[in-house]
Amino acid sequence: MQVKLFNKTKTNEPFAYGMSFYKLVWCFSLGSIFGTWYEEILTFIKFGVWENRSAVIIGPFNPLYGTAYVVALLLFFKVKKPID
Repeated sequence: MQVKLFNKTKTNEPFAYGMSFYKLVWCFSLGSIFGTWYEEILTFIKFGVWENRSAVIIGPFNPLYGTAYVVALLLFFKVKKPID
């Protein structure tokens, strides 16, 4: 089904359909940041001390979390139907 919207044709596909290099870069960046923040919050809750858990000099990044997130996305993106 196609819908006319401001003289442009729009299909019913989701906005973020498919995987591309740019989406994986964004997922890597966000996974690195949120993974580091998550670890810092858990460390604060457990030990009561705020520690910098980033793995690089500048910024709250840990590339291990970003890499794990991208690998998980690539593995789960290939599964189209549930496993019985």
